[in-house]
Amino acid sequence: MGNCKNGSDDMKKNPLVSVIVNCFNSEKTILRTINSILNQTFTNFEIIVWDNDSFDSSRDLISSLDDNRIKLFKSNKTVSLGIARNFAINEAKGKFIAFCDSDDWWELFKLKEQLGVLEGSQYSFVCSDFKIIDLISNTTSFKYQGRKSEIVSQCGLLKNYNVGLLTLLTYTKSIKKIVQDETPEYMYMWDFDIILKISSIGDGYFVSSSTAFNTVASTSLSITGKLEAKKELGSWFIKHYDSITQSCPRVIKYINYKIVQCNGIFGSKIRFNYLSLIVVLIEKIYLKIKNK
Repeated sequence: MGNCKNGSDDMKKNPLVSVIVNCFNSEKTILRTINSILNQTFTNFEIIVWDNDSFDSSRDLISSLDDNRIKLFKSNKTVSLGIARNFAINEAKGKFIAFCDSDDWWELFKLKEQLGVLEGSQYSFVCSDFKIIDLISNTTSFKYQGRKSEIVSQCGLLKNYNVGLLTLLTYTKSIKKIVQDETPEYMYMWDFDIILKISSIGDGYFVSSSTAFNTVASTSLSITGKLEAKKELGSWFIKHYDSITQSCPRVIKYINYKIVQCNGIFGSKIRFNYLSLIVVLIEKIYLKIKNK
């Protein structure tokens, strides 16, 4: 890659941010993704592009970009998205870390705005709203529909998970420790697992402004893997049931509801209560209607 465009003074006074870009056969979208990072108003970052053994022109397109902040890695074989992200994280050198998959892209102020909130604060992470570009229905919408800026707790996320990985900014050392200690290998729930564990370190903060764009297409994992993702989420709740119900006892009914909703099972651990599940269902319907 060629010479970096940003000045040495900027590097000295600003912390390095590692941006993880996972790529697999993304020739149609990868340049949009990377250019949205390169054009950030905050410039002291490295882009860790992890190519998951693509067989299209993705790597050639990435290599054509002349900026030494881009670091391209290639997997020897195609692995699950969770494992690919773990590999990429291990290459990160920055104090902070962010994620932008190859079909997503950022607003130009994304890093600068979020660093202004996170750096020097007591928060363990910061996240934001984002726009969904739905190519199936040909619509554009905000994911969180005008949600106000607020503190995000682990117990709150267990009750109502609302963090988009494409907007996450957190500390690299926190994610590296999780990856090294537990090696999460989830295909669909990797980000859910990571963010719940980061939130156990300390509260995060949601910024109401929209900082990113997410594309939904017929080939998106959120569409093609919907059933598998549901099962993986239910399995996650069962696996972590004891620890999360001890740390957040007031959200047990929501966790029970999620397990039943995802797996359709009633395990021996689950303190099933029809009334509790009905209350949760009514609340979720109310919130869905309210946010329309």
